[in-house]
Amino acid sequence: MLQEFRAATQLSHDPEIVIVGAGAVGLTLAVHLARTGKRVLLLEAGDRNPSPESQAIFKSATCTGHNLTGLHEARSRALGGTTNLWGGQLLKFDPIVFGKREWLPDSEWPISANELESDYELAFDLLGMRCRLDDCAVWKQLKVSPPDTGTDLDFFFTRWAPETNFARLFERDLLALTQLEVLTRAPVTGLWSDESGKNIGVVITGTNGTRHRLSAGKVILAHGTIEIARLLSIPFTDDRVAPWTDNRWVGRGFCDHVDVYAGAVTPINVKRFQQLFDAAVLRGLKYLPKLKLSESAQHARKLLGIAAHFVSDTENGQELKALKAFARSLLNGKPDVRMLEDTRQIVSLAKTALPLVTRYLRHRRIYNPTGHRIQLRLTTEQIALPTSGLRLGNETDALGMPIVEMDWQVDGAELATMIEFGNEVATFLQREGLAKVTLNPLLVDKDPAFLTQIDDGYHQMGMARMGWSARDGVVDSNLKVFGTNNLFIAGAATFRSTGFANPTLTAVALALRLSRAIQNGLV
Repeated sequence: MLQEFRAATQLSHDPEIVIVGAGAVGLTLAVHLARTGKRVLLLEAGDRNPSPESQAIFKSATCTGHNLTGLHEARSRALGGTTNLWGGQLLKFDPIVFGKREWLPDSEWPISANELESDYELAFDLLGMRCRLDDCAVWKQLKVSPPDTGTDLDFFFTRWAPETNFARLFERDLLALTQLEVLTRAPVTGLWSDESGKNIGVVITGTNGTRHRLSAGKVILAHGTIEIARLLSIPFTDDRVAPWTDNRWVGRGFCDHVDVYAGAVTPINVKRFQQLFDAAVLRGLKYLPKLKLSESAQHARKLLGIAAHFVSDTENGQELKALKAFARSLLNGKPDVRMLEDTRQIVSLAKTALPLVTRYLRHRRIYNPTGHRIQLRLTTEQIALPTSGLRLGNETDALGMPIVEMDWQVDGAELATMIEFGNEVATFLQREGLAKVTLNPLLVDKDPAFLTQIDDGYHQMGMARMGWSARDGVVDSNLKVFGTNNLFIAGAATFRSTGFANPTLTAVALALRLSRAIQNGLV
């Protein structure tokens, strides 16, 4: 059942499970639990669809330190969460991310990569990607033999979800599952506890400003890294002291990926360069080839996780994007001319459109013009700093919650990984006769000024990290908040380290691991 929250009478009496936030993690978790018979109430603060009114709540947030563009541009307050904005890229974390790295203290997780493997597979299944190809099969299908990258670099493919909006993906479940109730416009603005202080409930603020208290067997916060940290940082509405009040990691250890344009790329062998680095669409799924620093090189050189891809600038970027979307719909057998409705310069793109569609239909590749500037784009793991995090401002927003003040701090040691990897990529491309790379002089000189050019990856992580105890984390290996009986956190807020991979798949896999634990009575 899916409806808008209007009155307290819509709230189930002591529901079995309450999930806060209907984004990628919350929706997947709610649907999976409900499919297995659990009674779930899913609360979404925003509307069914993104709206200016709903998004306005984010505009008051501020940022110090490095500019965090994603604070305003990468959050969506609506059913589906950030999947309303997301491109759909999926990638597992490499095993090294979970393990002990002496050169990256305090980064080891209390779970291993192996413990998530079945949940990764389940996540792919739920996203309609059971029949995806492995990397070797992709190259075989493309009839391309990748060159030997040596021991320090690895070729790999990211995979892209065929349906990026999870509200559409799970629409049938939201309407048909009798065990699942979904309420939109139901923002959770506070937490409270019973007399023991260990059983946590939520406070929902209605459109008229009225607050409603709700208790549940289990409460799971899944409404985004920043919003989770804010909610945990606000005092209980009943004046009791929260069990995590003195936890040093609540609202701390914020990370994003350090993204940056590292240099100019001039192809030498254009055809071969495109064969190796243009995205492919096979059996309806998109595969994007990239390069990464191998795990053995990270260990040997004491470096961070990092990956690279190539970005081609064009004069008609938006029009080309629309054409690519249309060509992909052709390949999937579902041509959608609506994708071209906003293309105002379609005539000027005739020379691009023909090779783009031809390359799609004949070679299953996404054409990227090489006649314009190509840049080397790096995505680097960030070192988690206790000084990087969230503060609560003195002013409040329209819901009466303190305005968020983010302070994104970057250590700077990431520069060493960037320059070594940049040199490896440049050497590899030159050796294979593929391209010449001219790295940014500031990067070559390891000049800290290079950090002024970085972007965030819109990948907000940390501030409620997993740990072995309350001394080194906020939640345990089953995502339960230390000191509580029934409060859990699902999402990238629980990450201890980040690697270079975008966080969505791992966040969903962790949520599915929690779902299994609930079903098996382990939590």
